[in-house]
Amino acid sequence: MVKKLKSEYNEKSRLTLGSKLMKINDKTGKIIKSIVVNDKNDLFIINNLGMILKIKSIEIKVTKKNTMGVLLMNIKNKNEKIINIIKY
Repeated sequence: MVKKLKSEYNEKSRLTLGSKLMKINDKTGKIIKSIVVNDKNDLFIINNLGMILKIKSIEIKVTKKNTMGVLLMNIKNKNEKIINIIKY
């Protein structure tokens, strides 16, 4: 999970390549979903085994550009994976 401030990003024209959000590797895994949140939102993280984790977005650390992110849910085995993240 990566939480960024909107002010970190410059407005770009249609012909640019965009901004790099996160370092992707075997340790971090793939990006499941990208959501815009404010400090009043709660997030529900759901894995394929039916486990649901509720986190207040204000408790997630804000990171700088191009980082490896913040750990929110431990994955215990290779068969377990996050299937959805819902903003409430």
